[in-house]
Amino acid sequence: MKKYLALVVAFVAIAMGVQAQSITSLKAKVSINGGAVMEQELPATEFPVVDLTTEGATTSFVIKDIIVGTSGSVSNVSFWVRVQKVDTSKPHEFTEVPLTYESGVWHVSASTLEQLGFPDGVELVEPSMSSDPRYLEFYIVANNSISWNNGGDNYKIKFSTAGETEAKVKFYKENTAGINISANGEEEKEITYTGDFVREKWYGWQPGEVSSLVIDDIDVTISCEDGSLIKSVSMQYKVYEEGQAAQWNTVEASLWSTSDKRRQYWAENLAIDVVKGLSSGKNYTLEIAYLVETTEGQNIYLSKGLKNDKFNFTVKEGTGVNEVAAEGAKVSGKCYNAAGQQVNADSNGLLIQDGKKVIK
Repeated sequence: MKKYLALVVAFVAIAMGVQAQSITSLKAKVSINGGAVMEQELPATEFPVVDLTTEGATTSFVIKDIIVGTSGSVSNVSFWVRVQKVDTSKPHEFTEVPLTYESGVWHVSASTLEQLGFPDGVELVEPSMSSDPRYLEFYIVANNSISWNNGGDNYKIKFSTAGETEAKVKFYKENTAGINISANGEEEKEITYTGDFVREKWYGWQPGEVSSLVIDDIDVTISCEDGSLIKSVSMQYKVYEEGQAAQWNTVEASLWSTSDKRRQYWAENLAIDVVKGLSSGKNYTLEIAYLVETTEGQNIYLSKGLKNDKFNFTVKEGTGVNEVAAEGAKVSGKCYNAAGQQVNADSNGLLIQDGKKVIK
């Protein structure tokens, strides 16, 4: 229990060392191994490594909330986090979790947790993790420029798991998963995960202002002990405005080839334009995840949550759907397509008629 309390103490440490006049309080809500949620507000302290491995295997490690109180001219606060093996030559990138200002404090909102794929809190332990010791490492940034402890000795929590859950589907290291995507009709970009699904190519690429953003192909290669236990492999995607929840869409891939203990799944010529039906001039995020469903009822996400690819884009003015009649305006009966062009009322697809979306 002392080490668990030390864990909560350490969450406080980052925000108190620099620009302390902007921070009035900091809380962390975490749950370890299914225990009760721990919440405590504590003063600043040093940045030791909390070693949970001495307590045995960590079966669940959930961040429920990070709560920061501020004063002064703080316009945004973010929590930056990564989980990686202690001994690794390929460190993972940090992932930003933006905090929302609400009721006088900054915290991880319910909509942010939903977008991460963890509505009940961010779970850091995955079923496919080996028993190698890992670090949870994090820091906090305010106003996009003021860092607490980034570049120094970031706070780290050391933990290990019992190893991969018994072998419904046992994955090896030689896995890949990716999509081909194009913006504004330009040459496709290949967005790929390799190994333990760390991003390999085009990391950080953002489409910017687009009139089209098209997903064409899915390509997933699985190396596992018994491929016959795989029921399906799919890509999941959702599109949302910042702070808004959205439903996941599922696109299933077909088994393309098998060799030894490798199985390749493929879907091509999808032509999924995620811009269609969105509002002109607004900012959106396209988020991608990959799911393996087994014949024994397992749902294993290859990249769900903090590892998801997220592409931020703006719908080019004149491209998306705009309201063509304000509430109370005279009804004209005219129909427009998603590009804002007037069409016949009996046309198929997404139409706008007197300010309302109609699908035919």
